Amino acid sequence: MLKDTKTTPKAIRLLIARTVDSIVREYFPTKYPALCHAYAVIGSNVISIALGREYRPVAGLAVIDCGGGCFMNFTEAQVFDREGDGAYHCWIESCPQDGYEKEIVDISFIHNSAFAKSQNIVWRKKPSTYLWGNFADLVIDADPDNLPPSFPEGKMWVREMPEGMEWLNRRVAEHMEHYAAFTALALKKLQNDSVRLSKSIRRGR
Repeated sequence: MLKDTKTTPKAIRLLIARTVDSIVREYFPTKYPALCHAYAVIGSNVISIALGREYRPVAGLAVIDCGGGCFMNFTEAQVFDREGDGAYHCWIESCPQDGYEKEIVDISFIHNSAFAKSQNIVWRKKPSTYLWGNFADLVIDADPDNLPPSFPEGKMWVREMPEGMEWLNRRVAEHMEHYAAFTALALKKLQNDSVRLSKSIRRGR
């Protein structure tokens, strides 16, 4: 869909992330900071179609550094036995493909400060942005009991959980029509926005 565009890969990634974010925020204006699963499912669909490569939503555990020695711990392994009622996280990963390194995408990462505030946690790091890059560069490689006292900007710790994937797959199956509808809305917006961006680039603006 966007593979032949004249825009840079960075600009394409930003356009996709902003598009998915805008759709989730439009339809869930008060809940979006906590809807990591929606960002992951809709985002993986849109990215896969837009780039012609396979990406998948992932559910599991995560730790996010808020700065000042404070962390948000989404590490309740038993949460998926309670149908997602608790502290968990969802993100997107690229599937194995020749010639490409494994990527991680977390569109909801930009809302970390807003979510922290909703949990009465002070955010002391730089404002978050969308997370998208090589998995090895953006994910802290450590056991959960031996995490460093602080994370570099734009990094987090994640771990996929089999129970999380079972829960996420059930959720997708139960709400397939809704996810498909939101994906279609995002793709339509992405197509329109990419055309405007391409025209702007051709005019040298």
